[in-house]
Amino acid sequence: MKDKNRILLLIFLLLLGVALALSVRAVMEMQTEGLLVGILFSPLIAYAVFFSGNLQELAIGGGKGVTLKLANVIHETVQLDFGHIGPSLTDMQEVGDQGIEALEGMLAHYNLNETKPIVMTILLGRGDYRREETLGFIEKLSRYQSFKFVVFLDRNNKLVAYMRSWAIRQLLSKQEFSKNFLSIVNRSGGFTELLDYPHVLGIEATLGIKDDNENALRKMTELKQDAIVAVDEKRHVCGVIEQAHIINQLILTLAEQQGRQRIS
Repeated sequence: MKDKNRILLLIFLLLLGVALALSVRAVMEMQTEGLLVGILFSPLIAYAVFFSGNLQELAIGGGKGVTLKLANVIHETVQLDFGHIGPSLTDMQEVGDQGIEALEGMLAHYNLNETKPIVMTILLGRGDYRREETLGFIEKLSRYQSFKFVVFLDRNNKLVAYMRSWAIRQLLSKQEFSKNFLSIVNRSGGFTELLDYPHVLGIEATLGIKDDNENALRKMTELKQDAIVAVDEKRHVCGVIEQAHIINQLILTLAEQQGRQRIS
């Protein structure tokens, strides 16, 4: 009975999402519409994956109905994308002195832009991260919406932990917390203490490069995150997986099904 109610709720939410999406089609441009549709369908897809375990083929409506074949998409291997920047102390000082223009030049050098997630690298045990320069750099980089994470790597470039960009910015803005935090970052060894700070995610909060979209959505739902870092078997950072990207794939599948249905 519970499973039946769950399916009925899922179908109701799906119908509601379709109705709302179609209602904005005539007045919104495609790019904006895609964003709105993604927002509408995000809770639905998260619900379906988290509670039902997987997305099977669903058929709704009368007559021919509308068939949604989402299983293939949801079980595809995650697509990784990111650009990283590992600023030196000189880079941070330059941005501090010259401002956003220096940062823009640096991002151009690293070929970074708003089209892919930006990840800032902090090398643990290097000993030269100072609050003023680090915070200033992060604040200026935060002007870019694609700036997602700061990742903390050991001397072998293996992931130890990572944080959302807004979280580390918030932490470093509080002098009483930033002093102890940066002392852990700068010293050699004892990096697990980073995990005691709020919003710091460890290796267990990452995905593997061979995980599928279902596992990614499930993990992001559990962690209450809209993006997550992926690592290989050696704990090297390989990319960022974004919920919006997976949702867009599913929405495109839905749109294609609707298009074929209208043609037929």
